[in-house]
Amino acid sequence: MQDEARIWSLYVIECDDGSCYTGISPDPVKRYENHCAGRGAAYTRSHKPRALLVSEPVGTYSEALRREWQVKRLSKAAKQKFVLDPGALPPPPEDGRTCLGRKRR
Repeated sequence: MQDEARIWSLYVIECDDGSCYTGISPDPVKRYENHCAGRGAAYTRSHKPRALLVSEPVGTYSEALRREWQVKRLSKAAKQKFVLDPGALPPPPEDGRTCLGRKRR
């Protein structure tokens, strides 16, 4: 199955030091288990995962990347609000901007 055919999700993991890690995956529960087992991102190998706080189905891989970029740009306070109510954060704009904020040609 191609990546674009799968439903991708955004996930947020709380780490032991109180920080949060945000990522995307077609299977966030399995990805969380990988993080817990030390097979995830370098960040979660040095900041041990405590809980999977958010698992939000997004859509295609590209849509999930845009959502991840949007959430990672939030302040700590805004990210805490997002964790409590993921639906309160509107989806990223469909204005053709890339993760770098530049318009596509």
